[in-house]
Amino acid sequence: MNLNAHELLANNWSSSSSLCNWIGITCDARHGRVKALNLSNMGLIGNMPPELGNLSFLSALDLSNNRFYGDLPKELLQLHRVKLLDLSDNGFSGQIPPWLGGLNELQHLSLQNNSFGGFLPLSIANLSKLENLNLGANLIGGNIPIVISHLYQLKILNIARNKLLGSIPAEIFNISSLEVLILGHNLFSGKISIAVGALPKLKVLDLQDNKLSEYGSKGIISTRGDIYSYGILMLEMFTRKKPTDEMFTAELNLKRWVTDLMPHAAQIVDSNLLQEEGQQIDDMITCATTILEMALNCCADLPEARVSMTDVVASLNKVKMVFMQKSRARAM
Repeated sequence: MNLNAHELLANNWSSSSSLCNWIGITCDARHGRVKALNLSNMGLIGNMPPELGNLSFLSALDLSNNRFYGDLPKELLQLHRVKLLDLSDNGFSGQIPPWLGGLNELQHLSLQNNSFGGFLPLSIANLSKLENLNLGANLIGGNIPIVISHLYQLKILNIARNKLLGSIPAEIFNISSLEVLILGHNLFSGKISIAVGALPKLKVLDLQDNKLSEYGSKGIISTRGDIYSYGILMLEMFTRKKPTDEMFTAELNLKRWVTDLMPHAAQIVDSNLLQEEGQQIDDMITCATTILEMALNCCADLPEARVSMTDVVASLNKVKMVFMQKSRARAM
């Protein structure tokens, strides 16, 4: 540990005073048991002491920003009450242990910026109360397990800067509580699910620096930008056309076709979406027009001219809200 931290703990952690008065320790007022241990930023070095598992009343353990290394001791499984476990910014290695799934009370788990490798354990789906899962900046490989979609209370998911590959499971976009989704700087490939636009609370979406595909101007798959791909998907969904359809040539692609006919949006929107009559169909055309305009902004030729995914999600939520308000007004 660094000199200041060493002196601080040596002088304070003394048998001459109650451990409940020691720096970094918070005790339960009723039982006098240790309920929180915060030794972050102390410059501590070495393996994580397995004796920490004896603190059975512990609800929060924060050892972030130290220099711990090696595997996590299995004795931590004895912390049945722990709700916060922050081991970020250390040198832990090995695979993320499957037994972590046995800490059923966990709400916040951060293992960011370590050297964890291997694969994401399926047991992580057992953490049904988890709200914040931060595994960014490690060496984790393989695919995202579909069972991660069972974390129905998850608000923040950060697994950026790893070696994850394959497609991003569409099931992730069923976690309606998600507010922050950070998957950038991995090796993901394939298309972005259109369902991402249905996340009602999403505020931050980061998919940058992956190998996610997009359709180029000639319908050829490339890897120039995630937001471009999403825009094309939106155009496909609302027009029921594909960039590879025979009607499109080198001179006329899907984006150009939509752009040219935007003043007459009713002619390009999939007729299956416009089966109502009267004012309702007018409202549907207005909403579809707004979404098509947004999709075209996603498909700008210059990457810097494209809108952000955060703005896209906000726009989709606004369109949804306006349409529902008008529908309720008509029903009155």
